[in-house]
Amino acid sequence: MKKVTVLIISAVIVVFLASCGTTQSVKKTEKYTGFVSEENILEVEAEAIWNKEENVYDVTATITNLTDEMIQIIFDCGALISYTGKVRPEICDTAYSQGLEAGQSTKTTIKIKEEDFKVNNEDFMLFVEYEVADSGVSKMGFQLRAR
Repeated sequence: MKKVTVLIISAVIVVFLASCGTTQSVKKTEKYTGFVSEENILEVEAEAIWNKEENVYDVTATITNLTDEMIQIIFDCGALISYTGKVRPEICDTAYSQGLEAGQSTKTTIKIKEEDFKVNNEDFMLFVEYEVADSGVSKMGFQLRAR
C-alpha cells in the first residue's frame, strides 16, 4: 500500500512539473491587411496570410484603376507589388508593365519569406508603381496591420 501511494504521488509530481515547463509556444500572427488609395487614381487592398506548408506569407493585392483612362502598373522583376528589402537579381528580363483599363481591377499574389516579412518594422512597406498617360512613374507605399 505504501508503494502504491508513493507511486501515485510521484506520478502527480511528474505531471505537475511537466505542465510547468519553461518552453512557451509563440502564436504566429497569421493574417495582415492593408489599404491605400491615391485620390481618384489608384486603390490597392492587400492581405497577407501565413502559408504553413511553404513557410511564407502569401500576399494578395487587388489593384483598382479609379481613373477614366488606362494606367500602366509597373512590374518589379516580374511582380506587380514589391516590398521593402526585396532582393532583386542584377537583370530582370520580364515585361515592363501591365495595362489597367478605366475602372478595371487586377489581383496579384507574391510570396514573402518569413525572415523578409518584417511587418513590425515601421520601415517595412508594400509598393505599387504606376504611370498615368505621360505624367511619369509614381509609387504608392503602405503598411500591413495584424487582423
